[in-house]
Amino acid sequence: MSAWFKNFNRYNNGSEEQFWLSVFSAKTTISDRKSAKSSIFIKRPYISVIGTIQKNILGELAKGERSSNGFIDRILFVMPNLQQKARWNDKELPADIEQEWHTIIDKFIHLECNYNDKGEVEP
Repeated sequence: MSAWFKNFNRYNNGSEEQFWLSVFSAKTTISDRKSAKSSIFIKRPYISVIGTIQKNILGELAKGERSSNGFIDRILFVMPNLQQKARWNDKELPADIEQEWHTIIDKFIHLECNYNDKGEVEP
């Protein structure tokens, strides 16, 4: 998320942040690129952005105009409850779990692939 914020307006002067502000309001957007043959017209854009960021960096993102133009107010911040990290141990897995794991891996190994006309594997 930090890189996303920091790269706003990197290649243009102010238009990317304004784009995200208008998308939040579902305002019509038009994309005119030099390399495109025609414009792209989106009547009611909707974009979801999901990511992570460290708490200490979050304050930097609200600096400047973002604190007054409503950009930060349009983001839903969520912080999960702290969970205890499982400690490493040398206990052996029960035989049934180990067998299930081998079964899963065996299915992946023996999956048949689909090929296109050129003989390339299709995802």
